Amino acid sequence: MGAPPREPQLRISTKPSGKGKRRDVACISEMFDLLTCYKGANFDEGKCASARRALDSCLELRAKAPKKMNTINHHLQRLARMTKR
Repeated sequence: MGAPPREPQLRISTKPSGKGKRRDVACISEMFDLLTCYKGANFDEGKCASARRALDSCLELRAKAPKKMNTINHHLQRLARMTKR
């Protein structure tokens, strides 16, 4: 007697489809600037305060931006959550 059959799981890919398409990562240049500053200043936060403020302001603007939730991936995830209940 074998194990009972498993239910198929819904898997949703979050990877971009097709070649050449990529996601834009929010505030990535500001993050790299801050990390570069930390490395050059031996992790002294006082010397990298301006880079930290630039990253914080970028993240604040990103948080205030309206989020688009009407993608097909959003609806698939929503339906998957509903079927698990």
